[in-house]
Amino acid sequence: MGEIQFGEFRKLNDICNNYLTACSIPVYKQEVQSVYTDMMKIAPCNNTPTFTYTDINGKTISLSDFNGKLVYIYFWATWCGPCRGETTHIHKLEKDYKGKKNCFCENIT
Repeated sequence: MGEIQFGEFRKLNDICNNYLTACSIPVYKQEVQSVYTDMMKIAPCNNTPTFTYTDINGKTISLSDFNGKLVYIYFWATWCGPCRGETTHIHKLEKDYKGKKNCFCENIT
């Protein structure tokens, strides 16, 4: 289940299919299929589920406001050491992808 929830998207089909073939317990198969289906909703190159949030200035923003743009969403907490440690990587990511479009789809199969 961990590989389906947290593994690489390009491996999900094989992992899920192998499990479903090997498993003989219907309730486990149903749960794995359900998690797989949910994960594929957010796989690269699929339409992203839309959501709306309020930014730190109280402005309401929707993900659909950024249609056609490369967007990354970074959730972190000020109390989380590993989260704060990732900040330098996020700044590098911003720099590396600034001005680029559709950087991922051609690499996902």
